[in-house]
Amino acid sequence: MNSKIIRLILIVFFLSLGARVLYVETVKDTLIFKNQIVDSETYNKAAIRLSQDKAGGSDTLSYRIPFYQNFLAGIYHFTWPDARIAALVQSVIGAISVCVAAYVACVVFGLTAAWISGIMGALYWPLIAFCAKTLPINLAIFFCMLVLLFLTRFFVRRNAVWPLLSGAALAYGALCQANLLLIFPVVVLLFASDVFRRKLTVRILYLVLFAAGFLSIIMPRVISDFEKRHEIMPIQDNLGVCLYTGSDLDLIAIQPGSAYSREMRVMLELELLSVNDRNRYWIKKTVDKAKADPVRFVKSFFTKVYLLVNAYEFSPRESLNHFRSLSWFLSLPLFNAGLVSSLGILGMILAFRLPRERTRALYILIFTVFVSLLPFSPLSRFRVLLSLFMIIFAGFGLSSAWEYVRQKDAKALFVWFPLAIPLLALTMTCPIKGYLDSFSRPFYYEGLLMDKAGDHNGAINAFKTAIGHNRNDPDVYYALGNIYMRKQDYPRAGLSYQKAIRLEPRFPEAQEKLGIVYAQQGMLKKAEDMFKEVLSSYPTETASTHINLGNCYALEGDLAAAEREYGRAIGLAPDNTQALYLLGSLYDRTKDPRAGDIWKRYSALTKK
Repeated sequence: MNSKIIRLILIVFFLSLGARVLYVETVKDTLIFKNQIVDSETYNKAAIRLSQDKAGGSDTLSYRIPFYQNFLAGIYHFTWPDARIAALVQSVIGAISVCVAAYVACVVFGLTAAWISGIMGALYWPLIAFCAKTLPINLAIFFCMLVLLFLTRFFVRRNAVWPLLSGAALAYGALCQANLLLIFPVVVLLFASDVFRRKLTVRILYLVLFAAGFLSIIMPRVISDFEKRHEIMPIQDNLGVCLYTGSDLDLIAIQPGSAYSREMRVMLELELLSVNDRNRYWIKKTVDKAKADPVRFVKSFFTKVYLLVNAYEFSPRESLNHFRSLSWFLSLPLFNAGLVSSLGILGMILAFRLPRERTRALYILIFTVFVSLLPFSPLSRFRVLLSLFMIIFAGFGLSSAWEYVRQKDAKALFVWFPLAIPLLALTMTCPIKGYLDSFSRPFYYEGLLMDKAGDHNGAINAFKTAIGHNRNDPDVYYALGNIYMRKQDYPRAGLSYQKAIRLEPRFPEAQEKLGIVYAQQGMLKKAEDMFKEVLSSYPTETASTHINLGNCYALEGDLAAAEREYGRAIGLAPDNTQALYLLGSLYDRTKDPRAGDIWKRYSALTKK
């Protein structure tokens, strides 16, 4: 490696690292960074528990991505459990990933393309933003860039060590992001083909080494998962639902709260308990959706293709554009996905004339990752890996123009500009921006965090902003009702719960809270009817409904009915201290000798 390449890598590394650290420092005091939300929160909490030698929560989302939570746990074990520490470590990893991209660009396209690719990767704002989230995509990008590096080195210089290393790196990447598994059969087919013009025995050797590197890493995890749950990691119970929600862009509006819970209850009612049964259920729903309106299904498919190369960053639960607004640095005119896509596509077109050995690995990874994203929602976190690949081609696209100018090649420039301008116009627009902007989730989560921090007025304003974006989100009304309930503003709480139920009739949490509002206002009969309605629809939903119904009976003086409901609550949740306390108090009032046993159980649990 000569001095020019070393200088390039050092400058790109420190530029990338500086940009990421600066971003983390600008958002470190924001509420939404200090409190990781949605999937980030799940992985972070699991890692904290693991770092403290506690059970990691195998039934949570983090179980599907075990490698990442162990990585975070290792960081927290040797430092302290703080998302800022994780963000700084991920900033270093992200900077290394950009350096790998720049090095590959140098090997494949030359030093000028490498400089452009390195600078674009260092200042590509979605890539910077993700370093502050505790999400597996940060490791997936790193390992996939290693796969690209090793395969590129192999195609340029045949050496048996590169297939082995690329297979191992791909396995680690697949343990972080499941769609990367699709790269394995593509590369296997490539090694098995006659593309190298080598003897069959040599091709088989390459194939065996690649497979050995891959299987040696991933098989222990696969075997462990299958023994525990008869599942194959990382294809877990989210596969089918992601396929379904990705089958029609309108279905992206399925919320993680009430509407999603309703679908989960449907599967319980159908006794679909295994992962395979649930996947078949969601796949059937996807097929039925496509059959019912094939034109819309195809249109949605092509819209997703467009969104994957578009400037708009989209996720229904936590909008990357919203996070960008929290940082003055990230709000600067940095490189975005649209610019990268347009220049990357242009670079791919121009690179067709180059020797295939130099570009083969890059084309393989881009097309495989692109195809793997199409069946699902075009979320920002999955597209960012594709964008880093495209940055390498974008560097070649711009460096080609620079060479044409230097050589005064008017004919080549005459071809370059007619290709670049339409691509820029296409990727810097969004056909459904208004629809995507209507999602209320960023403000909903902001309101939840403000409520958690004790800023109830700020939370109310955030929820109202969320309603302004989307008036049909029942979870927002439910959260707003909870705040009004704590403020003892029962009329407003009741109205909020009623709106939530009107939007989502199968919303037992909101129905139960509305029953509590009725009880607090003295309308015990209406409260009883509401609790009974919840119990008739969801008899095993929760013990709290039985407790609330029992409280209504107790207030009316029907102690026998109250005892029955408290007993049912304990039957559903034997360790429910509230139910035990209420039943013990009721037995004390009625001089029931069973009170002693109840209080013993209560004392044992409270001491524990």
